[in-house]
Amino acid sequence: MAYVTKVIVRYRNDDTGREVQLPGLLTQAGILISHLRYLASKRIKSESWKERSTFAVRLLIKYINANENCFEETRDLLSAFAQAIEFGTIDHETLVDPSGLYWNPRRSEDSRTLLYHLTHYTDWLAERPEYNTKRANPFRKANSEEEKM
Repeated sequence: MAYVTKVIVRYRNDDTGREVQLPGLLTQAGILISHLRYLASKRIKSESWKERSTFAVRLLIKYINANENCFEETRDLLSAFAQAIEFGTIDHETLVDPSGLYWNPRRSEDSRTLLYHLTHYTDWLAERPEYNTKRANPFRKANSEEEKM
């Protein structure tokens, strides 16, 4: 059974013995090490920033677990996730949520903050050769109308 829960981790990235406490995500596959490394690389950020980043990734993992095999493209998954966090997952007429998430709608500002954290984390991952991934939100050439904007 898929799950994700937040834990406090004592993270050490070298043999100096120096440790830092970070919020970590424990899944059925173990601790999400890439996110710990990401948070450790952002050591100067506030604790609340690290907590919010962890929360955003946790929500995404929950969404992925609840919607397994629904998306072939990462872009489609992220678009649906963005809608789920902004508008919620509950059908308010029937009070049914087939995903089982039962998320209420969030304020636009909160949704943007969560997506900001996810974008920065996935961009950081894409820049790491050990993860060898493409960007979840790839850059593309703007068309003439977009350039005007």
